[in-house]
Amino acid sequence: NNQHSYYTTAGGAWGTQTIGKGISYITLWMFYDTTAYPNALPNITMEVNGNIVPNVSNLALAQAFSVSPPKCIYDFMTSKTYGMGIPGFDMDTASFSAAVTYCDATITIAGASGTITTQARYTCNGFLNSGESPMANLEKMLTSCNGRIVYENGKYSLKLRKATAPETFQLDETNIVGDWSFKRAGIDETPNSIKVTYIDTALNFQPQTITWPYPDDANPYLVEDGGLLNEMSVELPFTTNEYMAVMLASQILLENREDVTCTLTAQREALKLTVGSVVEVSHSTTGWDEKEMSVEAISLRADGLVEIALKEFNDDTYDLPVFKTAIGAVASNLPKAYASGTAQAPTVGPF
Repeated sequence: NNQHSYYTTAGGAWGTQTIGKGISYITLWMFYDTTAYPNALPNITMEVNGNIVPNVSNLALAQAFSVSPPKCIYDFMTSKTYGMGIPGFDMDTASFSAAVTYCDATITIAGASGTITTQARYTCNGFLNSGESPMANLEKMLTSCNGRIVYENGKYSLKLRKATAPETFQLDETNIVGDWSFKRAGIDETPNSIKVTYIDTALNFQPQTITWPYPDDANPYLVEDGGLLNEMSVELPFTTNEYMAVMLASQILLENREDVTCTLTAQREALKLTVGSVVEVSHSTTGWDEKEMSVEAISLRADGLVEIALKEFNDDTYDLPVFKTAIGAVASNLPKAYASGTAQAPTVGPF
């Protein structure tokens, strides 16, 4: 909150009561080195922390800066200033808190020759364009953690696509009634390669594109599809780390290759399931014996029966891939991109 008054006269553009609350600015004095930059002035860019956000694990605590995706998503959904303005009592904070534990967990990035590094599983780094719709901005943020927002039991929940143990409740011929509806994507609809674009902080915050499986590695999915390349492209605007981009790429590709979906009707007891649940399905019609399926949608019909949309599920989808060491920035003789020093107060007065 800036409290500088640039015009103190009665008729000035900024009066003594104008404090610039919520506005950030910086004043720079620059000495142009024509030897280092002979063609033009360099662009000035800065790495800054964003909003302070609620601690969804304990909302009584003070808000603080965080790159944890669930905290940032919760903040955007509840903010009346720049977000969706959803009341806090309509938010399933327990689901966001559980997602924080998963996203913030430290994982080991392992390459073919051993451990490369450790890091948080997911972070959320980026900026939103207020000119875009709130839903479009929300979808962008959700890409940072492979998440989705589900409205159930009168509240908005954050569900992450991840390895999930099946429910003890099963769907079988004792509770499935009526006809089935099946769909399976054709080979031209199922990708065997994925290309993701993200912003890489290690490469001067420039957009980078990476393909998975890595181009110089064997691609078993391409072989499985008879050598016919079908590449999928995905934007990850809130991912700023190559390893996270590769991890998300592998998950998205493998999720798309689990391409069997179906809709069925079950007895009311199936309401024990929720979106994101994994349920074992056994039925003579399909020949399935405890086949694991993910619940994609569930609704109660007027006649008391439950309609459920299911998608093929495989825990292996969420195994960490084998990584290659990320490419770093090339050394340069240019002046340092970041410099530290003592900030001086700007001159206050009319300009």
